[in-house]
Amino acid sequence: MVLAYLRTRRTENPILTDVLLLNCGLHDIKQDAAGKRQVALADYESNLRAILEEARQAGWQVVWVRSTPVIDALHNSRSSLRRQAADVAAYNAVADRVMTEAGVPMLDLHAFSEKFLPDGFCDHVHYTEEVRVAQAAFLAGALSVLPLERGTSTP
Repeated sequence: MVLAYLRTRRTENPILTDVLLLNCGLHDIKQDAAGKRQVALADYESNLRAILEEARQAGWQVVWVRSTPVIDALHNSRSSLRRQAADVAAYNAVADRVMTEAGVPMLDLHAFSEKFLPDGFCDHVHYTEEVRVAQAAFLAGALSVLPLERGTSTP
């Protein structure tokens, strides 16, 4: 979904930004009743690489945000969508490799968010207002110290 959205926005309705803060993965790991993931791990990697190419063509500098944790028993008892912590780890590992190879800075929202669990969840995967404020402050603070290029996007 992210790839299709960015392709459309790059060609039809450009996003005028220099920095693209990017996170995808939790929707990709959703499983159907048979345990099949919404997006296979190899396809996830291909999608990330294609997203980076879209960003390059648009002139956006990507900053990757690692996917937040899932607690299997908690998530799967509160949601009809199945997710597993092992999948979060596997998909984060692929993203870590892809982003490292591409020289993309990464913000570890996963590690930051772990300290709030399990009480920080307001449901099965979303966070309470208090935790969301802390996460936003973490991301803003981390972004403020990154050596980001400005004025590179193309209309």
